[in-house]
Amino acid sequence: MEKTNKQPDAEWKISETKVLLDKYENYLSQVGPMKKFKTKRIMWKKISADLKEIFNVEKTDLQCENRYDNFEKEEKGS
Repeated sequence: MEKTNKQPDAEWKISETKVLLDKYENYLSQVGPMKKFKTKRIMWKKISADLKEIFNVEKTDLQCENRYDNFEKEEKGS
């Protein structure tokens, strides 16, 4: 029997990472108690949904956050 639940995509394409970084930059200022996103977690969930809408990929909010953190570490290391 085949599973109908699609597993999150582990690999990140360059285009997906660029959109992730762009969305993060745009949304970060909207995080706060009286703003669009009450918490960063909610912001990451929105970025995850945006990636699904744009690329039709399954990325969890945690995968998005980890990709951002790893990208930042890579940039500081170079």
